[in-house]
Amino acid sequence: MIFSDEFLNEIKEKNEILDVVSAYTSLIRNGKNSVALCPFHAEKTPSFFVYPESNSFYCFGCGAGGDVLTFIMLAEKLEYNNAVEFLANRVGLELSQKNEDGFLSRKKIIYEINRESARFFHKYLFTSNGKFMLDYIFKRGVKKETVVHFGIGGAPAIGSELVNFLKNYGFSFEEIISANLGVLKQNGNIYDRFASRIMFPIISVSGNVLAFGGRSINNNFGPKYLNSSDTPVFKKSVNLFALNFAKKSSKKGLILTEGYMDTIALHQTGFDNVVATLGTSFTREQANLLSKYSNKIYVAYDSDLAGKKAVERAIKILREIKISPKIVNIKNAKDPDEFVKISGKDANFKFNDLLEKSQSDINYRLMENQNLENLENNTEYKIEYAKKAAKILAEIDSPIERDIYISKICSQTDIQKNAFELHVNKLRKDKFKFKSKKVSKNARIRLSDMYDKTDFKKNINLRSAYIEEFIISYIIKNGVLNISNLSSDDFIMEFNRKIFEKILDLSKQKRTIDIGSISKDLDFKQKGKIAKIANSFFAKSIDNKEILGYIEKLKYERKLRDFKNSEELDKSEVLSFLDKLRVTKQ
Repeated sequence: MIFSDEFLNEIKEKNEILDVVSAYTSLIRNGKNSVALCPFHAEKTPSFFVYPESNSFYCFGCGAGGDVLTFIMLAEKLEYNNAVEFLANRVGLELSQKNEDGFLSRKKIIYEINRESARFFHKYLFTSNGKFMLDYIFKRGVKKETVVHFGIGGAPAIGSELVNFLKNYGFSFEEIISANLGVLKQNGNIYDRFASRIMFPIISVSGNVLAFGGRSINNNFGPKYLNSSDTPVFKKSVNLFALNFAKKSSKKGLILTEGYMDTIALHQTGFDNVVATLGTSFTREQANLLSKYSNKIYVAYDSDLAGKKAVERAIKILREIKISPKIVNIKNAKDPDEFVKISGKDANFKFNDLLEKSQSDINYRLMENQNLENLENNTEYKIEYAKKAAKILAEIDSPIERDIYISKICSQTDIQKNAFELHVNKLRKDKFKFKSKKVSKNARIRLSDMYDKTDFKKNINLRSAYIEEFIISYIIKNGVLNISNLSSDDFIMEFNRKIFEKILDLSKQKRTIDIGSISKDLDFKQKGKIAKIANSFFAKSIDNKEILGYIEKLKYERKLRDFKNSEELDKSEVLSFLDKLRVTKQ
């Protein structure tokens, strides 16, 4: 798939890297640039830099670097074409490219299949055959206007009713199977994937129907919930139910639930800022998605043991992206849906009260490990509880927040604050050591890794490397190659020579010269090298006359190498070289 330079430039201009990166890690201004903890490896001290001027990034810890497209490829684990589409969708651009493999056409077709299927399911719900499902929905307290609002539908009993409908609409069997709405059986026939189920369409923030969640009301038809498998347009771990509505809410924060019915019940009660996971455990991708719309997250999971384990997982993931969630304690009910039913007309008031009384994630975890009776009367339990509490408090980065909780635990357990604080700090130190080892083993890149080891045999090569990088950075900053007397043979560093040859090739094709175009076909480590080179000198203001002086120095270094390596030199050649050397030195 080939995209025009104009289209790629527009994508990069509209997707400012500071805005894009801020959805994945917390940025801190550092002069013109910004710094953060790297989202691609564990680290304690920020080494991840974002450079708005060049619309690029580089991590001095793991060596990752590149433009905004490279960042999305790494952050979302996407191939190049998918990253282009991701960023295009992010800013509402229509894809403009030469479609060689039909990938985007297939995605467009699946969107169309999903849209027509959603209409089919919704219409079927209001037929005589779908009445038993509609009655069940009404019995669950869902109003008709809510059914319409969410586009809730119903799937026919086992058969091929939807498949035949889509086939008559003009879609092929292969396309229907690709959308995960048809299943090929051993007898060679294609049947509907969803049978006798209440259907919940999963809609993207841009309004496209991505997939479906199906709830069985008849145990003879497989598991209680059946969700679409991943398709070219859908990935369960990356999407959230009802985010298309919640993103428009005027309420502060987002409420995270475990199920479709929990979300629907709360929306109907007046909380339009509620979303749900899609039949999978909460993921970091979903956390990043939530953080794009709010940094205030309420977790309202089921009150049973499984729900509590899910809360622990959600807390850990949200903490990793620097969000401290509030935990909603669903009292006297197993889940938000049941809470709404029990509360009746007072549901809005009572659930709002739960939100206001929701606990910080730290306080919630401390309370879960606390037994007040034993805490008052049992010395051994006090020690056990203090140790558990210390592990929780060691995760808090804010010294103020940590101090408040330390004081609270010491008051409860009668432990001296100095002793308890010393223990907490030791746990933090041990944790940091573990992370440092992990980073050192898996992700560290040394300066010498920038080039082959043979490049550093002589000090003269260090001077050449510096000059070569300076020239490459100048070319990238200016976006054009206006240095006619420079040759790739003037470069001693193999990597820099390859970069310059790529620049020459782009220049001949009259293509855009930037970090992205130069590094497009390289691996991620090499992309990082280019980003580092480009930004090492990017802030310096250099005119064309000055860069010509650097070129002369580079050519001098080459002549010096040639002179030293030459086995046969006559007297006149030596004198001529020394005369040129004096001029260059001046």
